[in-house]
Amino acid sequence: MYDTTTGWALYSSGFIHPENSQVLRTTTRIEIWNDVTPSIIDNNSVARSEFFIDQNLAIAVTTRTHLPESQETDVITWRTDDGGASWEPGEQFTTSVPEFIPDQLFSLMHSMDICWDKAI
Repeated sequence: MYDTTTGWALYSSGFIHPENSQVLRTTTRIEIWNDVTPSIIDNNSVARSEFFIDQNLAIAVTTRTHLPESQETDVITWRTDDGGASWEPGEQFTTSVPEFIPDQLFSLMHSMDICWDKAI
């Protein structure tokens, strides 16, 4: 929670059904949670990691697989500055790393002062 009413959460059912991942936000303490998952997530995409900066600013990292055709995974970052009402795409790259951990990417980007076009 960022104050007495506003908070974020990343819901994921883990390895059983990761496609059901959701980005949730509340402005009513914990009474009502709204699904603010980026609408760009398709059937092959999964919200892997979320970084909540403040009440309105968040960064989501999604992955999209190409199985069974390919072992490659697309990694896509998304940014919202309006509490999840809209999301804009950031960097996208493809990796063949089978267990990519988005937290490592964000930490590396942050330590190298690599940020979005807009200041965080």
